[in-house]
Amino acid sequence: MIAITGAFPTASLETTRASFSSLPPGSLIHSTAYLALLLIFPYCIIVLSRSLAEEKLYPQLLAITRLGGMVCCFLCYAFLFLFISRIPFGYFGLLQRIIIGLYLVWFFSCARTISSRAS
Repeated sequence: MIAITGAFPTASLETTRASFSSLPPGSLIHSTAYLALLLIFPYCIIVLSRSLAEEKLYPQLLAITRLGGMVCCFLCYAFLFLFISRIPFGYFGLLQRIIIGLYLVWFFSCARTISSRAS
């Protein structure tokens, strides 16, 4: 999803908020992929957190997943709320980069935890 989002340029925020039907194809793909990332990823973290709590195999990974999941969920739904409610907020780009950065930190933290346990 991140690769798809980054591969296509996006239109300005005002154009994106106006109407999806007027967007160029690259911007439509970018916006749709980012929306899917905002909606699907927090749900996946919650499901993974429940699974890790039941297994009790990776307690450190459970803590990382729960904390990362709560922060990501809050930021994703705050972004969606600000976007849909059309509140003037000049830091959408910064908020997007923070969300993607948190996703990547969570992903690499999980990979490091699992690989250190396996070796």
